[in-house]
Amino acid sequence: MLRRILEILSFSIAVIYFIFLLSIPAQFWDNCFPPGSGPEVKIVIEPDKNAIEIAKSFRIQGIIDDPYELTRWMVHFGIDRKLMPGTYTLRKGTPWELVKQLLVSEPSYFRFTIIPGKELSDLERIFDGSVSASEIHTAIMNSYNYPEELQPLLPETPDGRITFLFPETYILPAEDPEYIIRQASSMWWEKVGTLLKPSDSSSDNLLKLGIIASLVEKEARIDKERPVISGVIYNRLDRGMPLQIDATVIYAWKQTGKVLKRVLFRDLEIDSPFNTYKNKGLPPDPICLPSFSSWKASLNPEKNNYLYYVAGKDGQHIFSTTYNQHLKAIRQIKRGK
Repeated sequence: MLRRILEILSFSIAVIYFIFLLSIPAQFWDNCFPPGSGPEVKIVIEPDKNAIEIAKSFRIQGIIDDPYELTRWMVHFGIDRKLMPGTYTLRKGTPWELVKQLLVSEPSYFRFTIIPGKELSDLERIFDGSVSASEIHTAIMNSYNYPEELQPLLPETPDGRITFLFPETYILPAEDPEYIIRQASSMWWEKVGTLLKPSDSSSDNLLKLGIIASLVEKEARIDKERPVISGVIYNRLDRGMPLQIDATVIYAWKQTGKVLKRVLFRDLEIDSPFNTYKNKGLPPDPICLPSFSSWKASLNPEKNNYLYYVAGKDGQHIFSTTYNQHLKAIRQIKRGK
């Protein structure tokens, strides 16, 4: 009985002592504990992390030894739910010293914009040399950077995989390609993945949809025409006709280092699996990163009988069901009517 009373008494004293410590004014601690010491280090706080996850990441990053004590101090000062993701410049120290630094630290961010119609090389340029091409390639090919449901459906090429990055502006905690792949692919799954039908949920079908979406992205300038152009592509595929899409020829030449401003007859002779004038069916990979509108058009093409289209100077297309009608449309556009 006496032993039990002593245990309760010891526990009560410990609790009272801890409460007492927490009740001491911050000025007292400021005087007793200097800021962290040692060289400054960059510490990343990732999005959607709670206090204990942040504290554990601090231990992994080598700036704290006891994540649980750090969590208690974060809760005490009310910053456990207020810490913004980003990169913080801190010095290693006690949990109190770290919280003290976090109270006044402002994180830095990296803004990354994915634009529809861009290619893998464009993503590399956005990092402006601060991240190597090999690091970007590694992040893209790491399947664990994608939503779990999407992982078994991913293509085996980086050009195929960037199709599943949703075009948007992202605020990243650090200039790290891992973060952009995670956020942009999660956004893609949230926006586009929910539109997939059961018949779409295979790697081959999903790649086909991504390729068609990329072709629509390059061919259409007006959103209302995207489902129409998608319908033309499906119609030509169903009839075994070559797609004859100029954008694929431009892409094929770009892979050789040559940039075409317009496609001439001699350019159509390039020997490439992306040349849809010489090869029937779809190219082996997407030719760009599609917009949400192009994905929707690929998933839900307009049911029509069109087999041809030609663009006017204003970007709008004239659609035709026969080759003779198509030739007439070309003459009409050349006359400016």
